[in-house]
Amino acid sequence: MHLRGLSQPSLAERDRMLKKTTDKLGCVRWNPFPGDIKQTKIPNLHSQPHRASISLAANRTLLPKYLSGVKEKAEVMFDAGAFKHWYLKHGAEEEDFLDAFESIDGIVSAYKELSLRT
Repeated sequence: MHLRGLSQPSLAERDRMLKKTTDKLGCVRWNPFPGDIKQTKIPNLHSQPHRASISLAANRTLLPKYLSGVKEKAEVMFDAGAFKHWYLKHGAEEEDFLDAFESIDGIVSAYKELSLRT
């Protein structure tokens, strides 16, 4: 993600940037602190003034959809036997995969339940 703005934003500007960003990301409404912005100055490598790196951590409502998609793809690959022999060769068992799929279902359900409470 690339954010543009002042290299030394005021607290009000920083709060405005965070609100705008978390609104666009679809952060969950029930979390009073849906994200945080940390800004770090980058060494002046090519005589470019005011370069900075911004990291953003956000709690988003899109997680269940993303995890469900990842799980569906993994289940298709598992059912087709894709790469299964490698995992079995290195000590994994089929039950490990089924447990992982079940865990993802639990995470998705819990996240959806929390988002419905607001």
